[in-house]
Amino acid sequence: MRLHRVALAVLVLTFAAVPSAAQNFYKGMEAYQQADYGTALRESEPLAVRGYQIAQYNLGVLYDGGLGVPADKSRARLWYRKAAEQGFAQAQNNLGRMFYLGDDVPPDYARAAAYFWPAAIQGIAFPHFFWV
Repeated sequence: MRLHRVALAVLVLTFAAVPSAAQNFYKGMEAYQQADYGTALRESEPLAVRGYQIAQYNLGVLYDGGLGVPADKSRARLWYRKAAEQGFAQAQNNLGRMFYLGDDVPPDYARAAAYFWPAAIQGIAFPHFFWV
């Protein structure tokens, strides 16, 4: 519960300074919840390109699951990695999962552990997989 409050606070502070970014994020989130993945992609992609870690993670989820786009594991890894490099736990976890399971890459337990560890410290543990 504490982690969710912290994540919400970060989200509010992240988008408070940029109202249009917040609007796009919430449109994307709402579209995702309604399984309108094309809209979720359109709303999230510009934010991801601008460096918003949550949007980067969300694009990773779309490409990882083939939601609204053809599944593309290398693109999913790219977006997860961008968010993971900023310390986003869910992205770190999902990268760890991909390397642990050998999901479109050779299994690499050392790399998996390198991603799982910082995610676990933040309270996210495999096999957690969801849209933020």
